[in-house]
Amino acid sequence: MARRPRSLHSATVRSADFAGHDWASRWLCLQLPAFSAPSERAYQAIWHGFLVVLATRDTDAARASSTDVAVFLSTQTKPSTVLRYARLLDRIYQSAIEWGWCTDNPLVPMRDTLAQPERRAKPSSLSTTEPSDVLSALPPAITGKERRDVAALALAVGAGLRLAEIRALRLTQIVETAAGLEVQPRTGTVKVRDLILAPPEANRVRAWLADRSRLPLVSPFVFPSKSGAMIPANTLYRRVRRLIEPIHGNTGLEHYGLGVLRATYAKQVARTHSTESTQQRLGHRRLASTRRLLDNLGVKSLSPTDVNDLVTPGTLPTRTSNQ
Repeated sequence: MARRPRSLHSATVRSADFAGHDWASRWLCLQLPAFSAPSERAYQAIWHGFLVVLATRDTDAARASSTDVAVFLSTQTKPSTVLRYARLLDRIYQSAIEWGWCTDNPLVPMRDTLAQPERRAKPSSLSTTEPSDVLSALPPAITGKERRDVAALALAVGAGLRLAEIRALRLTQIVETAAGLEVQPRTGTVKVRDLILAPPEANRVRAWLADRSRLPLVSPFVFPSKSGAMIPANTLYRRVRRLIEPIHGNTGLEHYGLGVLRATYAKQVARTHSTESTQQRLGHRRLASTRRLLDNLGVKSLSPTDVNDLVTPGTLPTRTSNQ
């Protein structure tokens, strides 16, 4: 068995301290399409956590039993998380058996559980689907910080940007074009996702950019911290959530936070676009993710024929450059 570290819960513990540390790495390398970098880090962390638990029980990945798996899964309280963790372990073990790295899959006794559909709370969204209605319901933005918060909200409800995308957005990714103010988020999910903001949202962003240009700091980010780095996630989350609560109420925010704005954007786009087009605008890598979101929101997107009949190019609220 691999050398056991002095402190299994120390920040200095490395995956290489445990036998089987490379199983997840090889499994991830073989997945097509590849997962995003954050997802890969999350899956590696789950596998590493499993190896740590095995080490505390004086065993390793090749000798793990169903009891060892149960002990690891008992560290999670949410049934949906337990199911996702178990499915990940099962897939890695199936691959490890194919590679000849082990002979038994300790997840086999859980096959009936693994086959069950994952129960997810339905996403929450605002009652309106019009971003302009959301913006008009906000109190006047007096200070620079307030205009910053409103601009972030406008990007979430008017372009469907995620919290991480808003934080990482750079000044060079907001461009004035003949069609209007264009936002060009770049993430690991899609290569091209350029979106034209409608005038109400664009004006809120322009108001913040005017304040932003007067800040005495050098930073590439649209929403910088005082040091010039990306604004802390908890700061942006807390400030924008404060704007949402009077409109939405607290119900659902504890689970989805700023995701209610992205869900509201998804409903608005699906009214006039096909599922494939909605997928592009939301930046989903997989079409199944878009379908699941729309199903949970109770929204049915249009077929391509319906889109051609009901939507003209001049009325599109957003666009993607690869359409």
